[in-house]
Amino acid sequence: MRSQADARLGDRDGVAAETDDRDVLARRFWTGGVVMLGASLLFLLIDLLYVKEHLAALVAVKVIQCAILAVAVLAARRAKDLDALLRLGAYTVCGLYVTTAALAVLRGEFVASSFIFIATAMATASFVPWGPWMQALTVVAASVAIFVARMLQPQPVDASMAYRALAVGFALFGSVWVAREHDVQRRKRRLAEAQVAEESRISAALARAGEEMIRCESTPVILDRACPLVVELLRCDACSLVLKDAGENVFIPHNAFSHRDQDWQAMREMRVPARMVEPLIAHLASSGVARLKTSKMQNARARELHQRYHIGTSLYVPLRRGGEIMGVISAHYKDEARRFDRVQERIAVGIAHLASLALENTRLLEELREANRIKAEFVSTMSHELRTPVSVILGYTEMLDDDTISRDERSRILQRVRRSGIELLELIEETLNLSRLEAGRDPPRYERVRPRELFTDLVAEFAAMVPLEDVELRWVGPDDVELVTDPRKLRIILKNLIGNALKFTPRGEVVLACRDEGDVVRCTVRDTGIGIAPEHLPIIFDMFRQVDSSDARAYRGAGLGLHIVQRLVHQLGGEISVTSELGRGSAFELTLPRGTSAQESPTQPSADPLS
Repeated sequence: MRSQADARLGDRDGVAAETDDRDVLARRFWTGGVVMLGASLLFLLIDLLYVKEHLAALVAVKVIQCAILAVAVLAARRAKDLDALLRLGAYTVCGLYVTTAALAVLRGEFVASSFIFIATAMATASFVPWGPWMQALTVVAASVAIFVARMLQPQPVDASMAYRALAVGFALFGSVWVAREHDVQRRKRRLAEAQVAEESRISAALARAGEEMIRCESTPVILDRACPLVVELLRCDACSLVLKDAGENVFIPHNAFSHRDQDWQAMREMRVPARMVEPLIAHLASSGVARLKTSKMQNARARELHQRYHIGTSLYVPLRRGGEIMGVISAHYKDEARRFDRVQERIAVGIAHLASLALENTRLLEELREANRIKAEFVSTMSHELRTPVSVILGYTEMLDDDTISRDERSRILQRVRRSGIELLELIEETLNLSRLEAGRDPPRYERVRPRELFTDLVAEFAAMVPLEDVELRWVGPDDVELVTDPRKLRIILKNLIGNALKFTPRGEVVLACRDEGDVVRCTVRDTGIGIAPEHLPIIFDMFRQVDSSDARAYRGAGLGLHIVQRLVHQLGGEISVTSELGRGSAFELTLPRGTSAQESPTQPSADPLS
């Protein structure tokens, strides 16, 4: 009996609507039955007072009519099922029509009966919310009763009878249209009310979720709060959250709520390969939500896992970072017969969106805090790095005013002043190089370059700056290796890498090895210095980052050299990587495209992809 509009309300709303219909029908059947019973008793009293012919038959039919109405009144309040109540109402009205027609035959008076038929048809169509089909059933019963009554007591056809027949016909079949219109309006109203209630519930749930997410100030807190929030707002049995480890290409359980302790202890050790859940991730990427019953899962391994942890039905929503799915929240019912409705889906999607937004905001806030910390360190480092060579220059300059110092001592002082001046110049050049890169005002200019020639120039430059007695600086590879690139930028790259190697290599060797590998030229700067701890390797190319950023550190520098190297390598279309071992040294390997003659034009710039 329910239309498509009712079906859209969902099972929960449909049950509520059916209960409401039953209650309304029960009240109106009871009220209508009482009114009609009272009217029948009054008609019975009139028959007893004024009718003499067929009195016994009239009383018998009237008693039957009153009994039908009395049973309807008593049963209306006790009916628990809507369909049973509808049948009761239809049988009652049909019985009323039949007995009214019988009374009309016994009285030989059809005018009052016609009025009763019209009134009853319009009253049931307007007063009783049972729809057009039940109304049509009673109209058919009334039509049959009228036809049989006319057959039992035929009357001459005249204008008066034709008017009555036409009026009754219009009333009966018009009542079906009235019932239909009332039913359509009632269903529209119910749908609108259900939609308002649905939106109110979703809005309240998302407002609650937003309030919780706003309170979270860090990524772990957001991830830990998401699962309890899903269980609370979806009213489901349990929830779990998995995050993607991009390095290992697996999904790792991060948090769960309402699972048994032993189940969670086993779940947290799981590593789910990305290929195992690839269909689910693809579906989430396109649809944003997925519902699955455990018994219908095609992947046997996934089905076995869900059954092991007592999961019957699941609802999945993704956590996103930009266009990438970084994790999945899954809500669960233990009973497979239960399912998640549309409202729960929208709430879950909303929670996932709020959590993704909160995670992104938290990440940006953490990055901002880290950037502020790094910049503060940079200011401190730059102050120290600038102060040191300036102090050296000023100090030694004052010493030069002393006429008592020897010629050799004066030469050594000038050498130290020159070395400090070069250090100060290099620091300024690094800062200017970074500024040009950030502004995008330093496009590469391509020429044919031989790394061996650049290395020779750098050896002479380093020898003039620092003593190389304990460190051997050497070249490995053929002298004729060449590539088409920006010579100035390649020189800055090699100078920074070799300079770093010399700085952290008190004794041993620093080697620049280059070889031609067809489309690329691979250069490696290898040293036998102090090395880099594994935990510091991921950050050494970051701007302003140093392993030791304190003023008392043993090795000087602003923390810009390796960042500039990485930027320049990428600008030239290459890649750079590092391997290192504490106490054994480090190796920086850069790969640059060998280039073509078309790139040799010095006027042909290439845009900086990072600017």
